[in-house]
Amino acid sequence: MSVSWNRKQERQARLNGYQRMIGLMGIVKAYEAGCQNQYEISEFLNVTEEYLLECIECYRDKYGIMINIDNYTIYFIPNLAVMKMV
Repeated sequence: MSVSWNRKQERQARLNGYQRMIGLMGIVKAYEAGCQNQYEISEFLNVTEEYLLECIECYRDKYGIMINIDNYTIYFIPNLAVMKMV
């Protein structure tokens, strides 16, 4: 097996873990719960701050600057931010 195939599989496994443990809706729920910073979000989602930051970096690589989900926009650049559409 090639090194690039192994990297692709490892990246996919990490992404699956992030989606299972945090997910885009987890970020939205943390926003709705009033979480204001990485510490509060990680506490709310019951993950470490390091894991949350790795997840955000992975989502930034996958989705780019931002993504719309339901009535929310999640920004990954320059910092994690959530906006509710009205």
